[in-house]
Amino acid sequence: DGGAPPDGGQSAPATVSILVATGPQVIQEWTMDTSPDWTLEGEWSWGIPQGNSGDPSGGATGDHVVGYNLSGDYANNLPEVHATTSSIDCSEATQTTLKFMRWLGVESAVYDHAYVRVSIDGGLTWDDVWAHSGGSFEETSWNEQEFDLSAIADGQSDVRIRFTMGTTDGSVTFCGWNIDDVKHMGIVPSSGP
Repeated sequence: DGGAPPDGGQSAPATVSILVATGPQVIQEWTMDTSPDWTLEGEWSWGIPQGNSGDPSGGATGDHVVGYNLSGDYANNLPEVHATTSSIDCSEATQTTLKFMRWLGVESAVYDHAYVRVSIDGGLTWDDVWAHSGGSFEETSWNEQEFDLSAIADGQSDVRIRFTMGTTDGSVTFCGWNIDDVKHMGIVPSSGP
């Protein structure tokens, strides 16, 4: 800044870094064109749904989905069974969201249950992001879902998403979960000139 002390003096070189946020971008995506290599329990599987009992006959963006019993309804007296993603690194991310395509059929939440959950500790504990809470319903088309995960996932290095089918009671079943085009998104800063 030039001048003489105490109001001024010789200027020192300064280094300036600028971080540019480009808006939400995909951190992790599973298109279901290939197996997503998730942990699948019970009758959860990756494949082509058969169009039986209210299931679709293909995915939202291709042939394949991850779904619960791709050839029919979920079972009565089902315990909780899960489809769990691999770890997602959100340590540099803010405003994280989960987007996916859903085709779901489930009896009233008084009797049968479906959840979307998130973990930030390697799957030791899970927080509900969404829980079926209404009456019975069975979707007849693919529907985009979006959930704000920022309060849980921002800045976390080991984020996992879990889709849960169950528990269910002893009567009345529906097609259950069908999932496609899963995207974990957020704002990730990048260095700029």
